[in-house]
Amino acid sequence: MKSFIKDKYHFISFAVALIPSVLLWIFQPTDYIPYWLFAVIVLFSLCLLWLTLMAYFHYLDTKNVTGLSIINCSENIVLCRPNPEISLNVIVTIYEIRNQYERILGYGYVQNIQQNGIIQIAIKKAFLKEPTANLTEYIGSNTHNIIIKTVATIDTLNILNEQERNSVL
Repeated sequence: MKSFIKDKYHFISFAVALIPSVLLWIFQPTDYIPYWLFAVIVLFSLCLLWLTLMAYFHYLDTKNVTGLSIINCSENIVLCRPNPEISLNVIVTIYEIRNQYERILGYGYVQNIQQNGIIQIAIKKAFLKEPTANLTEYIGSNTHNIIIKTVATIDTLNILNEQERNSVL
């Protein structure tokens, strides 16, 4: 409930809904409303509606910046929600957020995009400090702190190429 009250988007929608309530409290149904007052109120309501829509669209844009959103992890595969900007064989980097710092956990690639749009990411390289820990299990238990970015840096490509060369030898 606190997050609902503190959220600015809910406050704006509450303000827009409050306008007709206050007007019905001030003016009785039998009273006549001057045209200029009606025009000002309609203009003010349209401005608030426009601001609310702009805030909502801005919220949608910033919501998708963080990367892919995780659904489930099993059998060394991470399942993510559909994203139209992702294609097969895209290299992804997996990070964990701790104390506002992104720590790299590993690399993977988009192995499959299911018919329903769900993205399957196969883990290629893990950097966990605990030798017995499995990265998919760790991701599954900490999904709220995990970010999957579709950014492949030169370091990422070098590490994956080195790993491929070592596995061939």
